[in-house]
Amino acid sequence: MLFAQSGAGVSGGWDTMTGNVQLQVPIQAVDADGDAAPMQLVLTTGTAMERNESGNVVAISGSPRNPGTGLLRLVGIVKIPVGYKNGGEEHLAVFEILASLTFGTSISSSNPAPIGRIGG
Repeated sequence: MLFAQSGAGVSGGWDTMTGNVQLQVPIQAVDADGDAAPMQLVLTTGTAMERNESGNVVAISGSPRNPGTGLLRLVGIVKIPVGYKNGGEEHLAVFEILASLTFGTSISSSNPAPIGRIGG
């Protein structure tokens, strides 16, 4: 199974008080025959939870942005939807992304840089 971003771009936000980041990413799960199942992946620096086939909760925790380094850990769990004939229906896909959220000049400066970027 391959996972690729599909559709519109990534959206999300960063809470300056807590350092928590959340992103919404449109992706698709594609099998060897090219059958694609579209999904909305939510990545968080908090805790991602979903139920497996047995009904048990599966959870993974991220970590908020470190103000000194900008490093953070985003996690997400998504269930592959039914109806796309891709062989992975109802299975959980777990994602972990180590990233860096850095900033240019202060937003209070006279010539501000973009607010922030997510980079690897």
